[in-house]
Amino acid sequence: MIIFVISKAVDIFIKDSSKFDIPKSSLQFLTGGGDIYTCATSAKMRHTENVHMCTITSIFDLYEIIKRSKKVVTF
Repeated sequence: MIIFVISKAVDIFIKDSSKFDIPKSSLQFLTGGGDIYTCATSAKMRHTENVHMCTITSIFDLYEIIKRSKKVVTF
């Protein structure tokens, strides 16, 4: 399973959230075999390339992920 975050969704991995334990949930997802990616442009727009728990990649990789997926969920 893959999670690809873009735009404002990147903020959740940069800033602390008192409402949700994002690092804990992300670690559980990653140790369960999942991957989390983020768009390099989205990270740069937020003046960071250190997005916790995410692999920085490109929007072109998102296209390839979607192309080879059987199901895609967006929100």
